[in-house]
Amino acid sequence: MRLKHLLFFCVASYSGGVFFTPMQTKTAASASLNGFCKVTDILATQSSCLANSTAWQKSQRCISRKPLLQAHAHNDYEHERPLFDALEQGFTYIEADVHLIGGELYVSHNSPLLPSNEKTLRALYLEPLDLVVRSNGGSVFPSDDLPLYLMIDIKTEADATHEALKTYLQPYQHLLTSFKKGMKTERAITVFLSGNRPVQQILEEKNTFMCLDGRIEDLGKGIPPDLMPMVSERFSSIFGWEVLGQERTEHQWQVLRRLARLVHGEGKKLRLWASPEDEAVWGQMLSSGCDLINTDELGRLRQFLQRRTVTFAVN
Repeated sequence: MRLKHLLFFCVASYSGGVFFTPMQTKTAASASLNGFCKVTDILATQSSCLANSTAWQKSQRCISRKPLLQAHAHNDYEHERPLFDALEQGFTYIEADVHLIGGELYVSHNSPLLPSNEKTLRALYLEPLDLVVRSNGGSVFPSDDLPLYLMIDIKTEADATHEALKTYLQPYQHLLTSFKKGMKTERAITVFLSGNRPVQQILEEKNTFMCLDGRIEDLGKGIPPDLMPMVSERFSSIFGWEVLGQERTEHQWQVLRRLARLVHGEGKKLRLWASPEDEAVWGQMLSSGCDLINTDELGRLRQFLQRRTVTFAVN
């Protein structure tokens, strides 16, 4: 099956739902209340950062586990302890959906009705990661210099969110992989953008701290793997919608293998999202050329990958 036939089956939508935000009132009483809420939000954020720092210190033994190169934490922010649950399991790819609201970047799948300073990209990811990297002498994982890939899935308008991210990430440039005039300088964290992607802006910038999550329609355009390290596609674009009792065909797995060869031919990695949380499927995906498994079940995937590594080592 040629690539254009695969595109025909692509039914994924990469834009997030946009809902409403709280109305701004003009009364003096509400203004006072808003001011009080802002102060309490700031105090709560500081407490949250302190708690995350303490959690990190208590978790260093667990996070020293060998990093898992094939593990992608889908919607990481929905776990009990965003970031830290994934790091403790050794995940090297972590996904956070963001919304630009009033100049701030909030982490949420849908647009938050009541944005909170505890749920910003800074509070949940950037500040804790800064503490982690400083604690480990320049890397996220104490036992390895591998970078952590932080996928920022843009749910709001691409250009405006990208512009906000440029300012937002500036204070953390000492942590972030940079791309200057075609030259990549790898650091502890590589940020790549998914969702509503500002593709042309990233490709044209001479100095940036962000790269791109690719799509199958980006293949063959000569985009270097440094600026597009991964190509992502929805599982059902290849295998169709899951029907109870229906077996996936060998032809479908052949399509996946062909796609993997195209992606790998450009020096990029392949990820299928919204795939079943099924170990048999995970195994076939990896054997067919997928480089990453997208999951919400962090501990289960870690155990699966460790068992698989031992099995291959024995064989």
